Amino acid sequence: MHVIPQRQPSASKYVWALMLVALAPFALLTVVGVIAYWPHHVKNTDDRDIYTVTVTAVDAGACQEAVTPSCVTVKAGDNVVKLPKEASIPEVSDSVRVVDGHAGGEVVFIDYDRRVPLGVLSAIYVVAILVVAGLRGARALIGLSIAMVVIVGFMLPSILSGHSAIGVGLTSSTAILFSVLYLAHGFNARTTAALIGTLAGVAISGVLAVIWTRWAHLGGLYTDALYILNTYYGLSASDIVICGVLISGIGVLNDVAITQVATVWELARTAPGSSVRSLFTSAMRIGRDHIASTVYTVVFAFAGSSLAVLLVTLTSGANLFTQLTLGEMAGHVVLTLVTSIGLVCAIPLSTLIAAFVVTSDDEARVKASD
Repeated sequence: MHVIPQRQPSASKYVWALMLVALAPFALLTVVGVIAYWPHHVKNTDDRDIYTVTVTAVDAGACQEAVTPSCVTVKAGDNVVKLPKEASIPEVSDSVRVVDGHAGGEVVFIDYDRRVPLGVLSAIYVVAILVVAGLRGARALIGLSIAMVVIVGFMLPSILSGHSAIGVGLTSSTAILFSVLYLAHGFNARTTAALIGTLAGVAISGVLAVIWTRWAHLGGLYTDALYILNTYYGLSASDIVICGVLISGIGVLNDVAITQVATVWELARTAPGSSVRSLFTSAMRIGRDHIASTVYTVVFAFAGSSLAVLLVTLTSGANLFTQLTLGEMAGHVVLTLVTSIGLVCAIPLSTLIAAFVVTSDDEARVKASD
């Protein structure tokens, strides 16, 4: 029996051009932002060299004294390094990272050299992606590499150069989304619809982050990192919080937008001629489940990353919910909530845009046949 293949959904040339016109200002602003916020020389607060040495001998005899700040003595080549008692005791042949002291001071322990285990784990990750996702996975990895170049090569040094953390965050977010989405999913109407929905979600999260960061007074120097950035570089803590919201939200927003648009496309393929309303209603049944599961993901990620702080809070006898409104924890709560709100808004927006886009081709065909 001959099976007639189902027509793949597409967008009319008019709607496709309209979406590109809508995205053009964002692309232009991104280019302008990269030029305006291009980083200049960043001063270093520590110019000492960090290098790797191999442990040849270990003496933990002083660890019997609880008050001893450095209880482990490690011999590494010609160097003698004292480890803080908080560090795990190394074994002979372990590699550690050390730094020379100023003005001929003693060699200081930094941490263990983890480049090999982390490199192996990264290689396993890449192989797993390539085996399961194939060519699309390879394009996604290229997009991820570009995103890391944007973050490490542009965003971080640009903020340290004194540029607006909010402006740099917006520029970096849009640059990452343009490159990652089109590389991983192709330059087509479906990807463009998802990109518009993702940008809308990022914009909503960003606006909410600005409002609540100011309203909740999250500009305090609650961590050593924020203190250093404010003292040595004059950076605003609240702006850094907002930039963090923008960057942390693009991953999950991209995920939900792509999934919803793909759902609409698949529904249109299996039921040609469906109306915008029917496609939107059907896709949102899936979208509501996606909202629930993704919100759980965001909250669980927050709980996992803050687990040590939450445990210490409980051991102190303090009220956990009160502690969540204080200092750094309040910043994490705001980040989680505004990202979740942006996610909840991005799903119906992406679904509605995709429904309009995918039905435009059917309408164009009808008009052409009249």
